[in-house]
Amino acid sequence: LERVEDILARAKSLLGKLADEQQRWEAQASQITSKVEQMPMSSLLSGAFCIYLSESDEKSREANLVYWKRIGKVDDFNFATFNYSESQFLKWKAQGHPSDQLSLENTSIYLNSVKSALIIDPSGRIEDWVSNNRGGDPNFESTLGSDEKIVTQIELSVRFGKTLMVKEVTNVESFYFSLLRRDFQRQSGRNVVLIGEKSIDYNEGFKLIFTSRDTTIRLHPKIKATVSEY
Repeated sequence: LERVEDILARAKSLLGKLADEQQRWEAQASQITSKVEQMPMSSLLSGAFCIYLSESDEKSREANLVYWKRIGKVDDFNFATFNYSESQFLKWKAQGHPSDQLSLENTSIYLNSVKSALIIDPSGRIEDWVSNNRGGDPNFESTLGSDEKIVTQIELSVRFGKTLMVKEVTNVESFYFSLLRRDFQRQSGRNVVLIGEKSIDYNEGFKLIFTSRDTTIRLHPKIKATVSEY
């Protein structure tokens, strides 16, 4: 009899624990269902954030998001955590990335944008992080904007589809314009772009990143729409 009572007690204890688990599972299922239902509007908010708020400061971003969420009837949306997980943020931090919200948002924009990037980085921490993040990648190279051989390096990067980070620029020179605007010409079925006086075969894998420590840098109106600034 004692043995049976002991078994019954354990069974009741197990059922009680399972009841708690059921409540937790139901709560998680409800959260997942809500997130799935809001996914289309959250994706729209994410795209709008990348396009319209890349140059905005924290207060402006927050004010616009509050307004957009009210229109879209989205209760909970965070641009950075919508695109990347906490474990990804920890990995970035281990590579030297700042942990503040603005930096996380800017990097999320950089990684999700198809346009060339101008990263205004007075401390140089994001520039170092980009190098660390792409470390060991044979398709990533960096050079100083003042390098005498910069045009040659750009030509090679364009031809072979590499990502080129041009560091410490003080101005985006005019020889970049046709490249940034993707002013292609067709030659024998290939896209070519004019860099200086040379026509270079354009590889679609090419990407250009500018970094600057000058907070007063301004882009020429002819290329402003082709570059994401943050």
